[in-house]
Amino acid sequence: NAGTATGFGGDNSPAFIVGRTGGNINVNNNTFTKLEFDNEILDTDNAFASNKFTVPSGEGGKYHFIAGCGTQPPGSGARSGIAFYKNGSLSEHGRMRDSACDTGNDSMLNASVILSLSASDYIEVYVRHNKGSDLAYYDDNMYFAGYKLIGI
Repeated sequence: NAGTATGFGGDNSPAFIVGRTGGNINVNNNTFTKLEFDNEILDTDNAFASNKFTVPSGEGGKYHFIAGCGTQPPGSGARSGIAFYKNGSLSEHGRMRDSACDTGNDSMLNASVILSLSASDYIEVYVRHNKGSDLAYYDDNMYFAGYKLIGI
């Protein structure tokens, strides 16, 4: 008798995907700036609002988040990056060093993280660069998405 296994699988929710259509975001030099999203594509538990994902009651666990955006090349030796903030503080960040990209081609930043979260914890996405002057982050390929991997 093979029996029946239960408790496996799942639907990886809460889950969300958001983008931006409201124009580029200009970021000052060496300043963490929160990205704003106005195009909600998916939000299974109505947990994304006011540019942040908040873990619903009873949904604590490990979550996978990804974010990305396009930007002007920061210039030789400069860095640009995406940061995930948990409850208002820097949690994890990914960086791109643009060592010789003065060709006029745009750059694409992508970052991902797995975080252990409890109910009411919230996650936001910030960007930062050290170009020396303002840098535009493009709305047409800006996104933020996440989903629950497993409960705790």
